[in-house]
Order: sequence, then C-alpha cells, then structure tokens
Amino acid sequence: MSPSSPPTGAVVPDMSRRPAPFLRQHVATHMDPARPKRRLVTRREAAKIIGVSVSYVRKLTARKQLVFAADRNGTFVADWAQIEAFARERRTHMTPSMLIAAKVCEMCKAQRPFDEIVVATEQILRLCEHYAARIAERKQEAAVAEGKRRQREQEQQSEMDAELGRRVEAISGETRRKRRKNNGR
Repeated sequence: MSPSSPPTGAVVPDMSRRPAPFLRQHVATHMDPARPKRRLVTRREAAKIIGVSVSYVRKLTARKQLVFAADRNGTFVADWAQIEAFARERRTHMTPSMLIAAKVCEMCKAQRPFDEIVVATEQILRLCEHYAARIAERKQEAAVAEGKRRQREQEQQSEMDAELGRRVEAISGETRRKRRKNNGR
C-alpha cells in the first residue's frame, strides 16, 4: 500500500464534482468582495472604544444598552457601528464643569473680555444648579411614589395572606367535621 492511497475499504469522496448549488449560492453571497462587511468587535475592544472596563460592558449588556451575541467560537461580539454610536452618545453627555470649561474656552478663543466670561460662567452655574434642583425634586417625587407603591403591594399581600388563612381554616374546619361525622357512624 502506497502512502498516497487510501486504506482498503475507505470511502473516498469524488473531488472532481462541482459543489452543490446551495453551497455555491452561500459562498457567493457571503464572500462577495463588493459586499460591505460588518465589523464586529469583542467585549474587550468595545470597552476600549467606550473607555470603560470589560465588566462594565457586561453590565451595559445586562441593562440592554448594548447588544452582544456569541459567534460560532463562543466569543461575544457586537456590531462596531452600535458600539461607536453608544460611545459618541456617552461623550456628548456633558457635566456642568465640562459645559463651563467649553464655554470659557470658546469665549477665550473669541477674545471676549474677562468680565463677560465671568458673567457667562455664573449664568451657566445657575442653570446647572436649577436643573440639578429639578432633578433632585423629580428623584424625590419618584422615591415617594415608589414608597406608596410598595406600601400598596404590602397591603395587598397582607390582605391575600389573611384571605388564604381564612380559606385554609375553612377547609380544615370542614375536614374536622367530616372526620367527626365519619367517626360517629
């Protein structure tokens, strides 16, 4: 037996045949060089793009803010465009100090007088304080509403527990009566 010949009784596929039509179609659609490819990124790459840790990317996935799916190797990947859009949105969320710094830089570049810069900065600070107070009020209102909701749930639960106790007592009372009746016979 020569090294290139198959072992006796082995089934050797005929390599001279062309691939099946469905296989040609699959190869044609998925390996078309003209077709734009979607770039997929791993959790680690997404963390670098967003500027957070990998564990935080997992939290974002659990909160349904990012969508990852396992590829055929079991690696979790997401669409690059989705990650980039999330990172861009995250970068546009500016804190009050960032707003002030941006406004001061803009006014310095425009060579505005110092007193005008101070007034604008104070206005921004007042606006930020106003919005922070409104946000605090809304959070407090939400906390009160949540407390009321929990209280209603507890009241409903205690009512259901009481009703269940009454029903159990009624069933056990009927059972005792039936036993007495059966024992009396």
